[in-house]
Amino acid sequence: MSGTPQEIPMQPGNRTFGVTLAGKPYLMRQLWNDVADPPFYAIDITPANGDTFADGSTLLAGLPLLTGVDLFGQFGYLGIGGKLVVTSDRDTGEDPTQDGLGVTSRLYFIPD
Repeated sequence: MSGTPQEIPMQPGNRTFGVTLAGKPYLMRQLWNDVADPPFYAIDITPANGDTFADGSTLLAGLPLLTGVDLFGQFGYLGIGGKLVVTSDRDTGEDPTQDGLGVTSRLYFIPD
C-alpha cells in the first residue's frame, strides 16, 4: 500500500531546491533541455545535508520528467522509498512544457 502523495513544488525555469522524500533530505535540480527534439525537463537528485550537497554524489542525473510513469520504477535499488510521478491537468497527458511545469504539470512523490 502506498502513502499519501506529496506534491513537489515545481515552477518553470532552471533551479535547484531542497526536498524531503520519505524522511530523507535531497537537493533536486530541474533543467529545461531545449537542445533535445522535442525539448523536455529533466531532474538531478543528490543526497543533501540541509541546503548543501551531503558528499557530492548524485543519485540520479538527467532523469526526464515524463507524464504517467513511475520515474523511480527502475531505480528501486537506490532505496529512495517511493514513486515519482508527473501528472498533467490537460486531458492530453502531455509532458511538462517549458512554461507549464508546476502550472499545468505537477510532480508527486508517493511513499511506499
